[in-house]
Amino acid sequence: GQLGIDGKDLDKNNRQYVLINSAAYYNFSGFNQKLAARYIKLTITLAKKSDNYEEALRIPDYLFDFEVLDKNGDSVEETSGTDTSYSFIILLSDLEETDPGSYSYYIPINFKVYSGNNSDFEHKVGDSNMEYSNYRVIVTAGLLGENVEAGIMTGSDGSDHIVYTNAKIHSEVID
Repeated sequence: GQLGIDGKDLDKNNRQYVLINSAAYYNFSGFNQKLAARYIKLTITLAKKSDNYEEALRIPDYLFDFEVLDKNGDSVEETSGTDTSYSFIILLSDLEETDPGSYSYYIPINFKVYSGNNSDFEHKVGDSNMEYSNYRVIVTAGLLGENVEAGIMTGSDGSDHIVYTNAKIHSEVID
């Protein structure tokens, strides 16, 4: 997908958002308890650069139609969460293993980003956190065993992120 978003271009074309298609790759081949794993738990948060990516933002203010997909392209139900954190528990057999027996999984994550004058983003700019900036979508993954309630298996968690830029580009200034 597109990681640079130009709100002015959206305004000109009367659009309200940009679709970002991304994916998480989670490899736990080196985890000594890998055979006991039955599920992956994904937790997703959003932060912006102006606060050094430390404070979680209200995801619905910036993103919508957020979906995690299984190997068949079907949406995975959100299992828990708040406005600042979405969580998904996914059966390993429902995910695409990158190579059979590799303990490495591909997990598509897609969402739409508000931007431009036509969107809810621009209408909320007066709010305390709303501004054009760099945004980080943080994905944390961990393994769960047969007993999901026992929580993440110690040492199986890891996180990574993508950064997208939401800006208004004044192309007449750039030669």
